[in-house]
Amino acid sequence: MALSKLIRASIIIYLVFNAGSHVSLYTCLGFLSKPTKAEIHKIKQARNLFIVEPGVKEPGFFIQHSQCYNAWADPKKNLISISRPVINEFSVEELAGTLGHEYGHLIASSRSTPTGEQMREHWKIDIVGAELTGKKLALKANHRFASIHAELFKKTWTRFLLQLPYYRFREIKKKYEFRNEKLKELPD
Repeated sequence: MALSKLIRASIIIYLVFNAGSHVSLYTCLGFLSKPTKAEIHKIKQARNLFIVEPGVKEPGFFIQHSQCYNAWADPKKNLISISRPVINEFSVEELAGTLGHEYGHLIASSRSTPTGEQMREHWKIDIVGAELTGKKLALKANHRFASIHAELFKKTWTRFLLQLPYYRFREIKKKYEFRNEKLKELPD
């Protein structure tokens, strides 16, 4: 009886640990703040690497205080949020590719492309972003995001202990590979 309770407790702990790891790796929970002067400078440097079509209003920027690596656009509020690790660790070129993608969401929304469709066919947003930044910067940003996820799962024990996040990682990896293949089809 005591052994079965121990086994059940171990299974519950294992599942909670996996679910918690999944949430911390793939969701960006944390508060937003305005960028610091140094962050504004880096965003401006990245923005200077590409041109946005006339009529697209320059968005506001926020920094997400979390440990995830992500950025996202809010077309209704004309905002782009960048997670703290992306703004701190990405090169200016990688940040430019990331911002180009997020501008792609703003542009797609201004063309009345529903958010659900944008997410189902995320590669199309990469294409819009690459039209702004160029293929090289778009690929550079995508490669950086994919490599961040891959680093965590290089060791066999992490793949075993973090099965739910590893499953999600495999999905993300396939999507980035597909998105990069679509980008590579673009002319240089």
